[in-house]
Amino acid sequence: MAHPESILVTMMGDENAEVRRRAIHFIKGIRCSVAYDKFLQRQSGVRKLTRIRKFYCPKINFNCATYYNMVAWKTESVKGPGDPPERLMYLTYNGEWEPVSVPPVIENLTPHQLDQFLKEPFKCPIPCHSQTVEHAVALTSQVTKNRRTEETQLRSMLQVAAARRDFKGKVSHKRFKDLLKEGD
Repeated sequence: MAHPESILVTMMGDENAEVRRRAIHFIKGIRCSVAYDKFLQRQSGVRKLTRIRKFYCPKINFNCATYYNMVAWKTESVKGPGDPPERLMYLTYNGEWEPVSVPPVIENLTPHQLDQFLKEPFKCPIPCHSQTVEHAVALTSQVTKNRRTEETQLRSMLQVAAARRDFKGKVSHKRFKDLLKEGD
């Protein structure tokens, strides 16, 4: 949970407007540096492969006073003509600085939509941890242990999901105990 992307999203939902302003400033800077990199690629005529976001474990400061200081941040100027943007970096566990990516959950927000969060905290429309998610994780873990191929794993998960949907509300612990007694 201390990944810089998660911290930025949390900062956008903070009750403190100054913390939200800082997060939005960082996100706009990240977007500018990505756009600037693309501009340089077009100018040079060299097309780079799209960079896959890799997770580098950040060096965590357990003695920090605020959650947004759990990770060491720094900005780095991008060399180029005019007024180059600054790239936001974080310190990894192995002591190297890595660039921060725009969190996927807010990647498609326009600058105007981002600015709306200066007035009111961001509320993520996607539940991050629900009972349904817990069921899905448990089912996936169980199925992958017992099934070899992806096809049989998927088939098994779909069967379980269909059975849960069909029997939802029809089976309870009390009814199950009654059925067991009837079988004796």
